[in-house]
Amino acid sequence: FRLVLGVSRTMHIVLDIKDKLYHQEVEHSSPTVSVWDDFGESFSLSTTQRMLGCVMSLGMGVVCLGLAVFFVPMIVFTPAKFAFFFTCGNLFLLSGTMFLVGPKRQIKSMFDRSRATATILYMASMILTLVAAVRFGSLMMVIFFTCIQVVAFVWYVLSYIPFARTVVKTIYNRMRQVLGLLFRRSS
Repeated sequence: FRLVLGVSRTMHIVLDIKDKLYHQEVEHSSPTVSVWDDFGESFSLSTTQRMLGCVMSLGMGVVCLGLAVFFVPMIVFTPAKFAFFFTCGNLFLLSGTMFLVGPKRQIKSMFDRSRATATILYMASMILTLVAAVRFGSLMMVIFFTCIQVVAFVWYVLSYIPFARTVVKTIYNRMRQVLGLLFRRSS
């Protein structure tokens, strides 16, 4: 219960910070050179290097997720190994796109108003999956946060596809209606 309360508090704090940062950015958009601009100039990559980095990162993500799947039958005994490989796989997959668009644009896109909540939930669930495994060794918490991680990742990815979230919400609502009718008839 304390963990859920802590997660709730953390989410509120992060959302408040996100709102403050967004409002500051809108109010104080100045043409000065930022740390990100300097960072981008220092680490510019050729198109070939970007593609190679993306493919390597995606490959590492697939390998880590494959190792996580390997540890699923043993998750009762080694939840930390599963959580580590699953979370690392997700981080590698996410970082793969950074090679294509650059870290500045990726982070700016991730914290865009339409996907900030999904991004924060995704990042928080990755951290909490590792904390649940390493600190508490709780199998149920690992499974719970892994499920949240998957749902948040899917919701995040859907934010890049036009109208995808609307379609998923519509399908979900229709399924709820149909299931509600089926369970009323059987009662």
